[in-house]
Amino acid sequence: MRTGRFPIGVALAVAGSIVCAAFTAASAPPTVRAGATKQGAAPSAARSSAASSGARGAAVRAAQTQTSSAATSGTPSAAGLDAMDWPQAVEAAVTVSGVPGIATHAITTHGATGPVPIASIAKIMTAYVILTDHPLSGSSQGPTIKVTADDADAYAADLAAGGSVVEVRAGERLTERQAIEGMLLQSANNVAVLLADWDSGSVSRFLGRMNTAASRLGLGSTHYADPAGFDQHTVSTAADQVRLAVAALGLPVFASIVALPSAVLPVAGTVVNYDTMLGVDGIVGVKTGYTHAAGGTMVVAARTTVHGDQVLIVGAVLGVPGTDTTTFGRTLDAGDQVVVGAEHWLGD
Repeated sequence: MRTGRFPIGVALAVAGSIVCAAFTAASAPPTVRAGATKQGAAPSAARSSAASSGARGAAVRAAQTQTSSAATSGTPSAAGLDAMDWPQAVEAAVTVSGVPGIATHAITTHGATGPVPIASIAKIMTAYVILTDHPLSGSSQGPTIKVTADDADAYAADLAAGGSVVEVRAGERLTERQAIEGMLLQSANNVAVLLADWDSGSVSRFLGRMNTAASRLGLGSTHYADPAGFDQHTVSTAADQVRLAVAALGLPVFASIVALPSAVLPVAGTVVNYDTMLGVDGIVGVKTGYTHAAGGTMVVAARTTVHGDQVLIVGAVLGVPGTDTTTFGRTLDAGDQVVVGAEHWLGD
């Protein structure tokens, strides 16, 4: 059984119209371009980030006068989003739907446009494939997955290597929903591999399913080399990750799981969502990640209301710079900055 190591976790819910933000370009919907192993900071760094985000968000809003005039002078234009105050990252993009005059899922990009390592946000596709192969509805738990001795050994090896894990024991029984919760909330690499084996009988076969799904969804710059995102050859663009997030959020169970602040598992007990930005600036989740190769990565979403219509902002940032101890907080701030910028542009 293959194991990964770190990446981080983030949450998000879905509903109604969609506004998506990301860092990168890729093929697909109409695109407007704007210019050109070791776990990182613990969740405590995110708490500090969340505590300061309100003041930083206010500063961002105050600075975005150019975007404000575009958002309040009539029908918005997707091209106006390129005037957003983008956070520092390798790639960025934003897509808006459900707003009059804006093409569905049109994407504005910022920064570089080539595929780069994406770290733990790769688990979004892992969850998408699992939930597509084994659909859940409502509060159903789904089939039971028995933890094997190999799974327990993989957990111990990952833990010793400093990986992002959730404790499992041989003979433990996890429901499908519980396994996905552990993988998405606490970014458990060992559970991503466990789910891959359970779904397809081997990681290699599951990777085939992940890459087939990427092709089917039109993610032309995306390739998965592992189900956890630790492998630096698991690459994508921000725009591709936004498109994937839109598809994944169309699965109500995925949307409900990534929006959870915590969950309870049989052996691990309470696992806490690494996305401590939930509730800040309307953020309702999705997923974060970090490796040395990828830097900080994040897919973020928030709900807002525009002229009485409920809108969902979905964003992604790739390549946020920093150190092991600073990147996590910077990544959360970068995701929030995309949300604040899009909300300001929408005139919220």
